[in-house]
Amino acid sequence: MSNKSAAVIDYKMGNIKSLINALKHIEIKSAFINNPKELKNFSHIILPGVGSSNEAYRRLSSLGFLEYLKESVYEKNTKLLGICVGMQVLGKSTEEDGGSAGLNFVDNMIKKLPSDLEKKMKVPHVGFNEVVDSGSSSLLKGLKKNSDFYFVHSYGMEVLNKDYEKGVTHHSNSFVSLIEKGSVYGTQFHPEKSQTNGLNLLRNFFR
Repeated sequence: MSNKSAAVIDYKMGNIKSLINALKHIEIKSAFINNPKELKNFSHIILPGVGSSNEAYRRLSSLGFLEYLKESVYEKNTKLLGICVGMQVLGKSTEEDGGSAGLNFVDNMIKKLPSDLEKKMKVPHVGFNEVVDSGSSSLLKGLKKNSDFYFVHSYGMEVLNKDYEKGVTHHSNSFVSLIEKGSVYGTQFHPEKSQTNGLNLLRNFFR
């Protein structure tokens, strides 16, 4: 995979040192990118993020990334992976912090996870949890079925379309935890913090 390279979008949405370390571990060259015009120099794009999907979209817009991300996906077929808030921004819209639009690569909306104190299902949802594999995910190829990954979030993507929803997770309710649509991929969980399963998923993204 030495000929593959990753543009990690730097829009100040969380500490992503662990992601860079994970990419180094699987021998992928990467660089922080805050100029959208530089995306064309990389074979893959990663959109990480922690925090508010509303704020993430606003920052991507103010930095000029919206147009270039759509150009990369629709015209150049560049592979794009959204992680956590980065996945949420791939949706149609979010209700977080008053609501905002998303990149609309998939139709789903981002909604607040309900809490269920009787079943001890607290929000935010933090820790390892199972991703129920649809059986057709390229990112999960070679992994044990319904593997565990690390989550930390309060909002999730609605379950809507089985064509591109490749993994669903159950907490206080069901939410989409893995999407694959053309060259667009998204994980609600953090593969860079998910030990061997996460590293193998990242390897699959670059294959």
